[in-house]
Amino acid sequence: MVNVVIGMSTGTRAGGEAAGNGGDVAREGDQEQAPQPVRPVRPASRYAARPPSAAGRAAGWAALLTLGLWAAGLAVAYLLASDAVPPGQCQGLGFGCTPSARDSVALLAVFTAAPVVGVTAVAVPLAAW
Repeated sequence: MVNVVIGMSTGTRAGGEAAGNGGDVAREGDQEQAPQPVRPVRPASRYAARPPSAAGRAAGWAALLTLGLWAAGLAVAYLLASDAVPPGQCQGLGFGCTPSARDSVALLAVFTAAPVVGVTAVAVPLAAW
């Protein structure tokens, strides 16, 4: 009797004939394979992803609020700032020129972005610890 693997099950017909090949012709891959060893389930590492704790969620909301207020404040200041420079001065940077108030707010955003985001990125995990 020859067993043939059909999908995930082994099937034989009545009378001992193997399903699918007439019973007397062995096809390639019809040999029985040794069962694969089952890998033991490893315990979860202490570094594995876990759902955030209540302190972690609170710290995340605090960080979102901090960054949101910073970005909103800069956006409002940029929209309200004047694009004009005082009379008699050139507009721009360097060589005695003065940036406009709107350009000054944009420079402030560029120079404060890294520290604000960096401090927030460090403070959130420490607060959730």
